[in-house]
Amino acid sequence: MPPAQGIAPGIARTHSAQATKKDQKRTVFKAVLDSPYNVTWPVIDPADQERILELLCSLLQPLGDHRILHPNKTSQINRRKRRRASKSQNTPANPASTNDAMDVDPGPSSSKAVEAPKIANHLTMGINSTTRHLESQARRLLPSTLKPPFSTPPPPPPPSSDRQIKYVFACRSDITPHHLLSHLPTLTALLTTHTTRLVSLPRGAEARLVQILGLRRVGVIGLMDGVQGGEMEGLVRLCEKVHPMDVPWLKAGSEKVEYVQANLKMVETVVSSGKHRS
Repeated sequence: MPPAQGIAPGIARTHSAQATKKDQKRTVFKAVLDSPYNVTWPVIDPADQERILELLCSLLQPLGDHRILHPNKTSQINRRKRRRASKSQNTPANPASTNDAMDVDPGPSSSKAVEAPKIANHLTMGINSTTRHLESQARRLLPSTLKPPFSTPPPPPPPSSDRQIKYVFACRSDITPHHLLSHLPTLTALLTTHTTRLVSLPRGAEARLVQILGLRRVGVIGLMDGVQGGEMEGLVRLCEKVHPMDVPWLKAGSEKVEYVQANLKMVETVVSSGKHRS
């Protein structure tokens, strides 16, 4: 191929050789010091995951039917706003978008004529509401010497704070980015006196829960103790098979301190062959 017009042949060959050299890449392995604070989620048998999801959906179905038939005032206001916004854009309203946001109060409906199912008083739905309730549980377990002094009164506890979350169901495979749930293993491990199981649901679980509950998002559900019913008995039996969270560095103060060898892992990466070693 003849060199470009106005460029000397020697210069063209030099630039071509440099471009070829830059395009050449090679695979290398680099040693990385892994964080000691990484916590592994409990491993659950896939068949148990599917069965847990089925029982959970059956348990939540009455609440979902109630929410659809008797929406609370907040849901109605949000629905009207979305309809007005949809009309202003000349686009048809999406029925799925008329549901609540990710974090909702699943308590009884504002309607005095029809009460919500009793299961509503034993649930937290959403990442934020479940996290707040778990934090409230963990705060009550702290020794008085470790509790921070409040110059102002502490924030009020969430509704039903006297009840303990027994099981946390997380749609881990459906949540992006994954670090939105990275605090749950450590937070559940803090609840030592009242063991809380962290249960990861199978992929696609959030879509099923959204359809049943009539919500836009529901990535995490907290289930408190005191729930009765046939589905609950089977759900408890499967969830109790899940190992409680074990975070060794949380127990360092109560056990004998031992030297832990550094955890090195090799990461495969690609570098340019023309890159100088530093």
